[in-house]
Amino acid sequence: MPTDGWKNDKLLLLVVLCGIAVILLLVVLTISILLVDEQRKKFRRLSLTDSMTGLLNRNGFNLQMEEYLEGNKQKNCVGILLDVDNFKFINDVYGHTIGDQVLLQLSQSLVQAFPDNSIIARNGGDEFCIILKDCSAEEAAPMIDAFSKASRSFSAKGVEHNYSISLGYAEYPANAEKVSDILRYADIALYEVKLQGKHGALAYRPDFHNSKRTQLGFSLSDISDNLPGAFFIYRSEKEDERILYANQEMLQLTGCTDLDDFMHFTKH
Repeated sequence: MPTDGWKNDKLLLLVVLCGIAVILLLVVLTISILLVDEQRKKFRRLSLTDSMTGLLNRNGFNLQMEEYLEGNKQKNCVGILLDVDNFKFINDVYGHTIGDQVLLQLSQSLVQAFPDNSIIARNGGDEFCIILKDCSAEEAAPMIDAFSKASRSFSAKGVEHNYSISLGYAEYPANAEKVSDILRYADIALYEVKLQGKHGALAYRPDFHNSKRTQLGFSLSDISDNLPGAFFIYRSEKEDERILYANQEMLQLTGCTDLDDFMHFTKH
């Protein structure tokens, strides 16, 4: 056989082997890129997700809220802030494992109770925040009230124990000029719920003052439950006249269902 034939065969074989090597290299590079991209996405998800509940964490909440606002600046939305009443007591008495079960149970009920397009996050500890898209506080009120009043319990050593939540909410743009401020107003409303005895929901009102707050460890209802008779607490400052609290006996005496109802009653 001619020498040139062997040379051509060797050259062809070399080209084929080089081609196979290039293909294998491209396959390896493609797989590596895909793996790196998958890892990057995984780490990003972890950085935006609460590891215990699977909900968004505060970073994820802020990111999704900013993305929503970019294309929906003119639309209404409702911001909600809620927490578990006496959660520290649950942790201290029944243990952190039970406390975690309460948070997990609450997070699952949030997902079930609110629309699929809602932005729901664990803000840290026992606090959760929610954005209800494309709705007003008035439209959201029945859903929010029903959620706040729903019965809840956890099991510890075979015994069922009830627990409750407190919830404050505010509307953009009716209450907040910027959506980034909406949770601040929701927090003010939440604080009012705590003052009024916990276990309830209130929409923000301008007469809820954002004054310096002190964590007392108890609410007015905790005190009033041990005092006889009907009474209410009234602030009579010149520039700030308003009813701060009415105990359960006063509500029953006037036929009112809650403090909001009592305030409306006293205005007539």
